[in-house]
Amino acid sequence: MLTWREPLYIEDQLKKREKRLKKRLNDGKADVGHYLITLSQNPNDNLDIISTSYLKQRTLYNMLPTVVGIAASKTGAIKLVRLIAEDCLAKTKGLDIRAFLTEE
Repeated sequence: MLTWREPLYIEDQLKKREKRLKKRLNDGKADVGHYLITLSQNPNDNLDIISTSYLKQRTLYNMLPTVVGIAASKTGAIKLVRLIAEDCLAKTKGLDIRAFLTEE
């Protein structure tokens, strides 16, 4: 089962389906074309954008760090990362995104 950050950053067009999407992803069923934003496993990075199609690989699914966002496209995922950075800057006056997401 995936670990989800609450509140989750999610594109507006997916908000109505959030519970269903989370259930499908927790069950290992990928919705083609969707992207997850996760905390990076690399301590030098903050976030990773991962296609949900990679969740079919059980090894990756089991190693996936905390999911902080869901987007319907790669462009949408990039916009969410920008929104996360802007929220972090506005609330903390800094860009320690990892700390912002784990402390909130």
